[in-house]
Amino acid sequence: MLIRLIVIFLILSPVFTRAQSFSAGVKGGMTTSQIEGDGLSGFDLAGLQLGFFTKRKVAEDWYAQMEISWVQKGSREPISDTSQLYKVKLNYVDIPFLIEWQYKKISLEAGPTLSVLVSSKEENVYGEFTDEEFNRFVLEAQFGVNYYFSDRWKINFRSSYSITPAREFFISLGKPSLINIGGLGQRNAFLSTALYYSF
Repeated sequence: MLIRLIVIFLILSPVFTRAQSFSAGVKGGMTTSQIEGDGLSGFDLAGLQLGFFTKRKVAEDWYAQMEISWVQKGSREPISDTSQLYKVKLNYVDIPFLIEWQYKKISLEAGPTLSVLVSSKEENVYGEFTDEEFNRFVLEAQFGVNYYFSDRWKINFRSSYSITPAREFFISLGKPSLINIGGLGQRNAFLSTALYYSF
């Protein structure tokens, strides 16, 4: 599925960039994440993100941006004398639809994201296990700020939180999230930093 999305994106990007108001490019960076409702706290799991984007000017200082990214999310229990070394790694294809407002070299962005689960791995000190499957599709909300070094380069700082559960609640890993949009359940939360390059 990821390969198909990338191929479609690469086919459409030249069409977009023929119009003067369109641009496209690549992105790469780091994430740090946690899962709300797993009984742990803190953005303790580091990961990577890689992807493509296309962007179009829709009004003065306003832009619409779509991305396709491979993003690592999950949760990790900090090491301590009582730690069970719990860790869950989730690989997603994220498809954000963002509106961006730019003022000189700074811009703000926000919008919904469709996250499609590609793979998951859950483990503790005893090895791999799965108490309950993670949902294949998750709807998230993303907010970010950008700083433009030039017309081609920018750095992005972004936060994201699941609107719908990443996994239905089960009692073995703790209490449910305080925000229960779409029902009780565990929810992804992550912070990210990425460099963007426009062709």
